[in-house]
Amino acid sequence: DWIETGKILNSIGKKYGFEQIGKGRITNDTLIATSTARECLTLETSNVKDFERIGAFRVIKLKMI
Repeated sequence: DWIETGKILNSIGKKYGFEQIGKGRITNDTLIATSTARECLTLETSNVKDFERIGAFRVIKLKMI
């Protein structure tokens, strides 16, 4: 999960700017997303912006609450 998270964060940095990665929440959210995706779980969140951004680089099942 950590390796996958690093690859996704690199892609986010290239597309949106690396200052976005400096925010700890995107790193934590990416790790949560890769972990839930690995287990084929649905991630329930009200944090639409970050998880949609992550979802552009990793298929994740999201349920907005």
